[in-house]
Amino acid sequence: SFGERIGITGPNGTGKSTLLKGLLGELRFDAGEVRTDPKAQIGYYAQQSDDLEPQRTVLAEIRELRPDLGELSARSLLARFHFRGDDVFKPLGALSGGEQSRVRLLKLLLSSPNVLVLDEPTNHLDIPSREALERALADYPGAILAVSHDRYFLDRIARRLLVLRAGKHEHVRGNYTDYITRLEAASPDNTREKRASRKPADRKPPRSQPDRPRGRFDRMSLDALEEHIIALETELRDFDKLFADPDVYKDAQAVVRLRTRLEEVKRELEEAENAWNRRADEA
Repeated sequence: SFGERIGITGPNGTGKSTLLKGLLGELRFDAGEVRTDPKAQIGYYAQQSDDLEPQRTVLAEIRELRPDLGELSARSLLARFHFRGDDVFKPLGALSGGEQSRVRLLKLLLSSPNVLVLDEPTNHLDIPSREALERALADYPGAILAVSHDRYFLDRIARRLLVLRAGKHEHVRGNYTDYITRLEAASPDNTREKRASRKPADRKPPRSQPDRPRGRFDRMSLDALEEHIIALETELRDFDKLFADPDVYKDAQAVVRLRTRLEEVKRELEEAENAWNRRADEA
């Protein structure tokens, strides 16, 4: 509905981006149907895209989309996304991944859709750029459907969440902090504390249960665990940039250390996501 803001989150591999592509008609679901309001004008931000003209400048790209904008107006809009001074005359092909993401996000907003579909829009953005995006979305009057691992972004833009886990999903009213607070309140550890605080006469005899081995992440709060997963995912993305740099391969020992750390991060991320799913299921 108009003005609705829904965030989609969950561990990697649970189908978040696939869900968006199915809703947009880019692939077919095995079952069910997708119904779209004929009045919906959808603007889609994908994780990977080659929709920028490498030889065109940042300013020219914006004015190509919106020729009605004078240079001063276009530069004022670009400044909101941290393109100032001579930055607006840089060719798009010379921009970093984060800078290109900012251009694409601004173009999306300037195309005036009434529904925004965003797939990990804060990836590659630094903190000032994320804040600029959040401010722009706060002023946006239409509906937003956003996939994100960024809990701070979801806190600011989402009023409802769709949480995906392996083979399961859950609808949550509120933002990400509301969701984590509810999970923490329902966690087995919190339940045990409540039982321990009862008066002796109120306590029921405990049932014997086999002890499940506790991993290193089982003692972390869900909030801290989610933060750790985000940090690992960020580190994993950074490896893509490192291995894309030809200079890295000049030091063979450094490459070995990087590959070793890469495998460690992958294993740790898998373990952390499994712990997150297990804790969420228990709650």
